[in-house]
Amino acid sequence: MTSMPITAARDDLSEVVNRVAYSKERICLTRHGKDVACVVSVEEARLLDLIEDRLDLSDALEALKELHEQGSVSWDDLKADLGV
Repeated sequence: MTSMPITAARDDLSEVVNRVAYSKERICLTRHGKDVACVVSVEEARLLDLIEDRLDLSDALEALKELHEQGSVSWDDLKADLGV
């Protein structure tokens, strides 16, 4: 991954975008020598979204499994617990 100061990226944003979009390069933007953000292609951003969605689904399925293992709760008990 290439590092670049934000000021340099700002001065030549079209070049940064072209490098990321067409060369599939990842560019890490820095401020005062510290990493603050990364510029990645749309494909990589979409892949990250898919990975996050898959992890969220896995967590949700695990939570449902745990609820199922705990057994069911009657409607009346649930309403009483919620105060409705």
